[in-house]
Amino acid sequence: MAKRGEFDRDEKYDFDPDEILDEETGTAEEEFDVLGDLPEDNNTEINDDLDDLLSDEFLSMLGIEPAALEEAAEPASEELFDAVPVEEADEEIAEDIPEELVAEPVAYEDDDVKEYEVKPVPAFDVEPELDEEFIKTFEEVFPPEEEEVPAQQGEVPVVDMPVEEPKREAPVRRRKKMSRERIIKEVYLPPVILGLTLILLITFIGSAIGRAIKTNKEQQEALKESQQQASSALAQEAADLIARADVLAKGYDYDAALTLLDSFSEDKSQYPGMLDAYNAYTQAKAKVKPIDDPNTIPNLSFHCLIADPARAFSDKDWGKSYNTNYVTIDEFSKILDQLYANGYVLVDFNSFIVETVGEDGKVTYSTQPIYLPEGKKPIMLTETLVNYELFTIDSDGDMEADKGGDGFASKLIVKDGKIVNEYVDADGNVLYGAYDFVPILEDFIDAHPDFCYRGARATLAVSGEDGVFGYRTMHSVKEKKGEDYYNEQVEGAKAIAQALRDRGYTIASYTYSNIGYGSISATKIDVDLDNWKKEVKPVLGDVPVMVFAKASDIGVNYDSGNGKYNVLKDAGFRYFISSGNSPYTQVNVNYVRQSRIMVTGQQMTTYPQNFASYFTVKDVLNDQRGS
Repeated sequence: MAKRGEFDRDEKYDFDPDEILDEETGTAEEEFDVLGDLPEDNNTEINDDLDDLLSDEFLSMLGIEPAALEEAAEPASEELFDAVPVEEADEEIAEDIPEELVAEPVAYEDDDVKEYEVKPVPAFDVEPELDEEFIKTFEEVFPPEEEEVPAQQGEVPVVDMPVEEPKREAPVRRRKKMSRERIIKEVYLPPVILGLTLILLITFIGSAIGRAIKTNKEQQEALKESQQQASSALAQEAADLIARADVLAKGYDYDAALTLLDSFSEDKSQYPGMLDAYNAYTQAKAKVKPIDDPNTIPNLSFHCLIADPARAFSDKDWGKSYNTNYVTIDEFSKILDQLYANGYVLVDFNSFIVETVGEDGKVTYSTQPIYLPEGKKPIMLTETLVNYELFTIDSDGDMEADKGGDGFASKLIVKDGKIVNEYVDADGNVLYGAYDFVPILEDFIDAHPDFCYRGARATLAVSGEDGVFGYRTMHSVKEKKGEDYYNEQVEGAKAIAQALRDRGYTIASYTYSNIGYGSISATKIDVDLDNWKKEVKPVLGDVPVMVFAKASDIGVNYDSGNGKYNVLKDAGFRYFISSGNSPYTQVNVNYVRQSRIMVTGQQMTTYPQNFASYFTVKDVLNDQRGS
């Protein structure tokens, strides 16, 4: 048997291995490469753009060192794949060959021919490169077949008889070296994809859970906010009710205050302020005393007030009259202070008179008690001549207030939601503020709400020949100032009249011409009232209260035999206020009569004792007033 090194391949197989080697690479041609490429794996669905994932930056992100990957791709030592028979191996080389790689002899049918089978490489992940010696050995064992040359026309083809080859086992194909891309695809990419999938799945589930938690939290917060808003709304409602009830309670209307608090839909015990207020009003109500006799209710009456005593008292024509019949604004303010200190509470006809309308439309009158705490007493207030007569404010006859006036307010207006006076001072400046009875009283009530019984206000009596409340609504104005001026005056008067009524003031007549009805006939009264109906009633509407001017009265008995009474009744008057030195009120089924106590400079200086129950005269008199 010839040794491997002595095997004559040319003689045995009749071919030269060098002829089948590729001239450029020195390796066997593809058609003879029995160790050709293995089938590609099944990851064909991976996009060609995967190359972008193989960058060193991306591998570093995955925790893979590119250098380690290159080292893993390198083939094992070529020596591990060159298996040789043990008996022919060089001793020195044999010592280095692992035992499991030593080839075993394989016997063929021709005992003279022996070849050796290379054992499979145990589970290597990379395929080693083939050296030239291995290629030569392989070509000796597996000689290439000669190509069949097509026969030319006219030639007899030469048919080579196949040479019987010894039967042998097919050599084991060794795995090809895995590329970097393939290693990434097969080894690293699947877990990366799985990891990313898990991350996406966890992210999705986490997002869903997060959204659910957020939604639930938002719902809880919305519910909490809604509850807080509802609680705040109830708290605000309770506070508003308490504030409104407090105004009623300060006006001694405890029933209305308690009714208002009872309208609260929630348990009052949950709102300490409301419960405290409710208990306080209940206790206060239990302490009030009824005042049943209206005959004991005084009515203090004033003319319009002097704003500038120096100008008024020094007027050569009217100074004495002003000193005798009028009160200054500082005197009136001091009187209010003393009335309040002495326990007086402002009431009006609505406080103790009840009007009942029968089935026939007829109105009848009766009384009702006034309920006040112990020590409180009712009192009425009246102001007359609240038309601001022209002679007191106009010095040049143009029907406008000027600095030549005598120091009185010129009109009532609504400014910034408040009722105030317009006033022209001695320098001709137009000022707005509390320069007469109404604004002063309003400021006092604001400061002392318990001075006012259930929203009561004073009675304001106007004559008509100079207009009402400072607005020139006489028909004669049309001729002097024109239709537009007259219309402006009428609208202004209507507006202030409504504002006064909204505040609770009672508007009364002081006759049209400021005359005493006690000294004239019923016929003349009818004429005067006719002017009232033509000029004043269109502006003020129905006015049921008559304040007799000039301290007059129409008689002792008001019955069908009293012609003056009949004229006044036919004109729509049902309340009649005359003058006296003491309180007096008569409530008849058909009418109400009352006596007012006139507060003037002369009365205060001459009969100070008449006011002792109400205020101390010497403490209120203005220093500029003469004797």
